[in-house]
Amino acid sequence: MYGYYRYFFLYLLVFTGIIIAQPDSDIIIEDTWEPSIDKISHATASFGFYYTFRYYENSKFGSFFYTSLLGLAFEVYQINDPNEEDSDFRGISIQDLGYNLAGVSIALGLDFFINEIKNARKEKQKKKNKKYQIP
Repeated sequence: MYGYYRYFFLYLLVFTGIIIAQPDSDIIIEDTWEPSIDKISHATASFGFYYTFRYYENSKFGSFFYTSLLGLAFEVYQINDPNEEDSDFRGISIQDLGYNLAGVSIALGLDFFINEIKNARKEKQKKKNKKYQIP
């Protein structure tokens, strides 16, 4: 359990460091929170990556952490993206990171919800089977 806190602290430290970065820096680009195709793509990609990591039997926290780290890595990559010719889009977008976090949070919430439904059904089935057992 202690290991999870360490990763969570590291994630918070990196994310907070990016948010507190100088506003006049060229690394942080000006962006909006309006749901454009780019923002929706960030959210849905994070949602999909979370379930990809879960499919390969990572824990919920591990999948959340790896997906968030992948979104952060992509934003850092965009600082010097050689394929991006428009310099207005070269850098880290806090809003993109927010949409990444929203997508992975929705996936995590849905994962918890689905597991609760599965556990409730298993318990109900156990009670039903126990009821019809011959003593």
